[in-house]
Amino acid sequence: MKRVLAINDISCFGKCSLTVAIPIISAFGTEVCPLPTSLLSAHTGISGYYKFDLTEQMSKIYAHFKELNLNFDCVYSGYIPSLSGISVVSDILKDNKGKVLVVDPVMGDNGEAYQTHTFDICDKICSLLNGATIITPNITEAAIILHKPYPTNITSTSFFNSWLKELANLSEISIITGILIGDNLYNVCYDRRSDEFFEYQTPKINAMVSGTGDIFTSCFTACFLNGKSIYNSLEISSLFVYQSILKTGILNKNILDGIAFEPILKGGTFIEKV
Repeated sequence: MKRVLAINDISCFGKCSLTVAIPIISAFGTEVCPLPTSLLSAHTGISGYYKFDLTEQMSKIYAHFKELNLNFDCVYSGYIPSLSGISVVSDILKDNKGKVLVVDPVMGDNGEAYQTHTFDICDKICSLLNGATIITPNITEAAIILHKPYPTNITSTSFFNSWLKELANLSEISIITGILIGDNLYNVCYDRRSDEFFEYQTPKINAMVSGTGDIFTSCFTACFLNGKSIYNSLEISSLFVYQSILKTGILNKNILDGIAFEPILKGGTFIEKV
């Protein structure tokens, strides 16, 4: 069984980060060892949340992992709320050089950095990307990484080909998620190893929901580790997010509660593909 070190926050309410990564990656037959960066009462889209930084604990937990001689096939990094936490994650990524390194550079959305992410934090998060195997920014995060203005009025995914290639100077596989063009939502990818572009589209859903990036990257990571091709990994992950959002609407859930991915996971359709 492959083993993933998942570095992300624990949001006690509102499904995202580790509460998404652990069940999804585990369901695909891969062990997950969580390394929490912070503890939140609810995800940051819910007002009044309480947050406790776990940077000091991260170092001690990882030190014990090393004492146990744990071997990780993959390190998957997500939300890191502090400069000191980023430094710890940087050391962990360097310590696992040669493994599959997945970095989701969580910094912002809808053209703006998150209020919790200062320029210095964003700059340090960008430094984590160099040498990664896979990076999965959304459009806002890709613009921040590449120091480009947030694009508007996009009519074709080919606009992002140059962005993907620039991002691939940092990693082997670059992915940009959540590109809305007309009535479709696209996830696009470039594999530097084969010099190939890939994309997958699903119908647009008129809903703003939290946790879609975590679901996508967790699913993509599980597929990739199980030997699926880049295109199949992109397909499975995109459909998983789409059908989970559809299920959320059918259940008439409050979208701030998070996406109803569990019924889709329980159905087993996606697991069977892997």
